[in-house]
This record gives sequence, C-alpha cells and structure tokens, in this order.
Amino acid sequence: MSFGEDWLTRNSAEADGKALLKELSTRAEADRAIGEFDVSHGHVAHAVQMSRRAGVGVLREGFFSSVGIVNEVDGTRETWYLTQALVGAKFADLNVIPWTNWIGDVYTRARNAIREGSVPSELEYGPPAKKAVRPLGPIVEYLIRERQLRRCDFFSTETPAADLLEFAEVADVVAEEPDYGLKSIVRTLDLAQNDQIRGPLQGVFILTGGPGVGKTTVALHRVPYLIDAHADPQFPVPKDARPVTAESTLVVVWKKHLVPYLMRCLEQLGLVSFPQENVTLVDDWVSRNLRSYIPFGQGTYTILYENERVERAKLLFSEADISSFLETSSDLSTSFASEFTSVFEGIIATYNSLAKETGLLRALAERGHETVSYRESVQEAGRMARNLEDAKANAPVSEIRLNRLNANTVRMFPLAAYLTAFLHEFYASSIAQRKLAAKLSAADLQRFNETVARQVVNRAISPADRYFLLWSIELLRGAGVAPVKPEPLTRYSHVMIDEAQYYEPIVLRLLSRLAQIPTGTMTIVGDLEQRITHRGGLISWESARLSVPQENVNRLEVNYRWSENVFEFLELFRRAASIAEPLTRPRKWFSGHGLRPEVRTFESEEEEWGVVAERLCQLRSDKLSSTWTTVVVVPDGYRSSAERTFIPNLNAYAVPARWATGEDVKESVHQVVVTDFDSIVGLEFNAVFVLGLHQVLFRHERDAIQAVWVALTRARQFLFVSRINGDSIFDRLEFAEYRGEH
Repeated sequence: MSFGEDWLTRNSAEADGKALLKELSTRAEADRAIGEFDVSHGHVAHAVQMSRRAGVGVLREGFFSSVGIVNEVDGTRETWYLTQALVGAKFADLNVIPWTNWIGDVYTRARNAIREGSVPSELEYGPPAKKAVRPLGPIVEYLIRERQLRRCDFFSTETPAADLLEFAEVADVVAEEPDYGLKSIVRTLDLAQNDQIRGPLQGVFILTGGPGVGKTTVALHRVPYLIDAHADPQFPVPKDARPVTAESTLVVVWKKHLVPYLMRCLEQLGLVSFPQENVTLVDDWVSRNLRSYIPFGQGTYTILYENERVERAKLLFSEADISSFLETSSDLSTSFASEFTSVFEGIIATYNSLAKETGLLRALAERGHETVSYRESVQEAGRMARNLEDAKANAPVSEIRLNRLNANTVRMFPLAAYLTAFLHEFYASSIAQRKLAAKLSAADLQRFNETVARQVVNRAISPADRYFLLWSIELLRGAGVAPVKPEPLTRYSHVMIDEAQYYEPIVLRLLSRLAQIPTGTMTIVGDLEQRITHRGGLISWESARLSVPQENVNRLEVNYRWSENVFEFLELFRRAASIAEPLTRPRKWFSGHGLRPEVRTFESEEEEWGVVAERLCQLRSDKLSSTWTTVVVVPDGYRSSAERTFIPNLNAYAVPARWATGEDVKESVHQVVVTDFDSIVGLEFNAVFVLGLHQVLFRHERDAIQAVWVALTRARQFLFVSRINGDSIFDRLEFAEYRGEH
C-alpha cells in the first residue's frame, strides 16, 4: 500500500492511519532485529545504530499529525505524516518525516490559524528556497498509545465553524497530561515559539522572557531542530557552519535538579540516546574539564572556598587580562620550580618506598627553589609513572600503597604545577595589582594578597580560580612563547545555557569560545528579573560582552504555566513590586481557572505551620487536587521547625512529606516537599506555599523581591502566602480580597 499519494478524506483518515502505523511497526521491528547483530566496521556500525534508534523512536512515538500539501515540483497533492521521533529521512518513502522538517512549520502555522477560527485554504510554504503560496489540504490529529491508534480528528476547509472550537483537542489532552519534567510542546507551539525554535544556525541566540513562557522548553526544541537541519542535504546550511549532532551539543544548567528535568524533554523529542554527560550542571562541567589537567585529592590540590570578598575581587579580571599578562610576562621558571617541588614533596615519600631508582627526583626535591625546566619535569614524571605501572603489575602486595599514586595523576603534575604557578604569578603581576588597587580599599587588597599566598601554600584552588585556569589552558595553547601547550578543551558545535542570569560573564564567554562562535551556535536562556542573588551573575545582557546581533535577542511573552487565578494574583504582585517584565494572557489557560490564592497573617510560627498543615490536608482530600505536585517554600530560619514538627505532623496525617533540596525536589510528584528558595529555580508545581515572608521581605532589597517572585511564579493552580505580623507588599489594599477582607 502506498501512503500520502493524495490528500486524506474524512472517511479515509482513520483507516490510512492504522495501516501506516502497522507498516511502521513492521519496519521498526525488522530494524531492531538487525541491530542485534554484531557489526564491527565503524561506519557500518554507526549506520546500523542510527537506523535502530530511528526504528525504536517511531515504535514509541508513532506520528501525531498529517498535513495535506501541494508538491512544489509537479503540483501533485500529497499527505505527509509528522513524528516526534528523530528519524531523519528513514521513513520518507512512507511519507513520515520528523516535525523539524519545513512541513512541521506548515502544521504549526495552520494549527494556529485554525485556533483563530478558520481552516486556511492556502498558505505560503515549501522548501526554504522554494516557498510560494499554495493550496493547503486537511490537517489530521492522531492520538497513539501502545502502538494503537486511539483517536483521529479530521479538519479541512469544509469543517463547520462550530466544530473548530474542538480543534486539536487531542493535542491539548496530551499537553495537559501530568508528568514530571519539561515536556514536548510540538503539538501546541505558538507562532513566536515556532519562529525561535527555527532560528539562526550560527552565532549567539538569546531567548528571554518572564516565568512560565516556555524559554527553556523552546531552547530544548532547538536541539533536534539544529541536528536535523544539519543532517538534511536539502537544507540551506551555511557552508562554514559547524555540523550539529547530539554528541557535539552541550546543555548546561545552573542547578543540578534541572538535569533530569531537561533530559525528560530531550527524550520526548526523540533524543533517547543523547549523551548523559552532555546535559550537565555548570559546576560539574567546569570541574570535569579541570580534572583532565590538574589532579585533586589528598596530597595534591583541593577546591577551597575561603573568602567571598576575595572571590568577587578575582572576578574583576577577564580573559583579556590573562592574555595581556601572557604577552608581557617574564620567565616563570622560578615560580614553576617552587610549585613543582611543593607538589611533588607529598608523593616522593610514597614513591621512594616503591621504586628503586629515584635519584633525580630526590635531588629535585632537595634543590628547593632552584630553576627546573618544564621539559625536565615532564620527562621525570613520565619515568616515574612508568615505574609505578611496572610496580603495580609486578608487586600485588603493594597494591594499597600504589593506589595512592596513580600513574596518570603523576604525569599530570608538571602541567598542573605550571598552570597554578602561572595563575599565581598573574595575581601578583602589575597588571592585576593595578586593577585591584583601582577597585579595592588598601585593606581589601592586602586581604586579597594574603589569601592568595595562603592558597599557594595549601595548594588550594578557589571556585573563581577554576575559570581562569580553564581560560589559561585556552590562551597558553595559542601563545607562541609559552613552553606549555596543553591539550585543547572539548569543542562543541552547539551549546545551550539555561538560567543564564546566574552565570559569571567570564564563564559565558568561555562557553562561547568552545561553541566555536561565529561558525558554531549558542542558545542562551535567561530572565534577568529572576536573578535571586546579588552575588555575581549577569546585570545585563551587554555585561556578558558577547557579540549578539539585535535580531538574535528574542523575547517570549505569553505565559502557559499559570491558571487564570494565579495569573491575576501575580500581575498584582508584579505591579506592586515594580517588576518590569510584562505578563501576557494566553489564548487558553492550560492550567484551568485554578483556585483563588490566599494571603494569611499569623501571630506565631506554630500557628502558621498548623494552618498550612490543615490546608494541605484539605488539598489532599479533594479529588481534583489529590494528585497535585505541592511544594512548601521556607526561609532558612524555618528548616529546623519544619524537620522537627511540621513534616512529622503531615506524615501522621497521612500526607507524605519530607525536606528536600537540589535534585531531590523532583520527587514532589508523590510527596509534599518542604524546601528552600534556592532549590525551586526552574521548576513548577500545581500548588506552592510560600511561608515566613516576614523573614524575607523585611529587607525590601531587590534580591529579596526577586527571590519571592521566583517562588511565587512556580505555581500553576494555587498559591498560599503567609507571614508573622510582618509589614510587606501583601498589606497593600489591592491584596485585600486575598487576605479575606471584603
């Protein structure tokens, strides 16, 4: 049977859909069987693996819609089926293609037109270089579960206007299904989201907007779009563009609990084999890269956060300062010899008890701060590592002691010593000291130099040091006079950065360099109004000092998270708190009407906890809210009483609850989670309780207001806000109805 050779009719749509689903299942099962054979040839193995992935994906996803179009070459009428599986052109002979194809764009524009009340008879569409106004055929929505076609909705120009109100009911049902993590929005994209997903293939692309507008989700949808665009030989990809693949894409998040949250969406979008290490917490990414050059552990280097003022002072520097120092610095041999000897003292004692010939190394340790060449240290570390490998192979009895000296770690010491010596020399240089003197008081400058000197002695590396060490690795590779040429950091063709408002500008610029801008691409997601701390991060997009064309800075406006009641409450708070970002009503409230938010004032913390427990029990007893995800957000001063009294009481009332922070918060699908303001960044819940605001808003500082704003905007259906006899924004007249005053 041939598929897609003409437009579907109301009578043929369901039968054709079932037949196509059966054919896809047969083909996919055959591909899965082929994937079980042992294939050793690299290119063949890759092809088989990709084919199997496509088969598995289409088995799981099926197709979600079909679109009737006119062929741009011969004018014949065709029907194409869209899938969320990453199938490329594998099933094109069955007229099944991924949503990232240009026909997916036709579907989204047609769907939005129908939502406005009419089925378009024609649209401008076609391959990127052959767009023209052409007739548009029927749109069919499918609901497929467990390889069975459960529902089929047909829409064409002949569909009665009254029936259009039910358009895409299937898609809306799917979009509203409860699930943890971000979800695919392919079925429900609006025009702005669609345009931004299909944005530039090169350069830096910024996606901003208020909470709940889908910034992160849209950015995640750009990942499969870019992968498919680069894999499509007919797509007009710039000749110098870096090819985007799953393996060459890095997704960086600010909080660890967001890693599984984002992975869920990538899996729904067909990227079931996306490398797990490529969705990572930014701190984990920094540390993982640094460990390739510097050994950490007992007797080697350690990460130490010692002084916040000193950390902020270090972040006054930029990679340009390091580059200037590299151009003007004198011989570092003395500093290197000191650092190298200091580092090796800890391991020589162990090594001397294992190896017989250590004369040169022993002499090296005894020479103190005399000049030691980098070449000599590398050669000696290599000889020492080989001796260790031989000892481990031939002397099992020494295995415990040998495990304290890893051969690869020993090889790293010369480079680690050079990098750390280079950084310490930079901090002491006239370039750095002049800049510090212009920004710091004399006392703070003295504190800075004393702290750095102490870190040198203790072989301690601070969080800010890590950024400059990675930049040093990059810059030393390009410096003609440098004796050290480290292996390059991993390059990517696409880097996505979530919650960018929290990142230090120097980190964003390093990621931009590794994304190989301007030939690579970088998608930056963030909202400056949601930066909940004054310690670091972006003040403005310009402060990142990235080259971004104005047309590549895009803002999403329409909120898809909040219910109508929550929206109205947050709009009041936004105005009262002078939050600049506008809120835009959606065409449909995906979270429904919601419950009216509540603002309560109590005389004691015990009374506050008691009423909150009672309200949670009511929500759990109500059929509509019994399965809601619920979070209770509290200031740091509330944690002790939460763990001691509130959580045990809730569990005694048959309302499962616990304290959770970080990535643990994801289990709120099954339990009421009590957590802090820091752990809810980027997440969302059906019900949000924000307690103890008298301990937060009393300062009336910008970061306090932003912290409360982020907490409030996590809610979908219900908000509960409370404080103890505190004067705050919520005492204003406009909040009277939420306080129960009429």
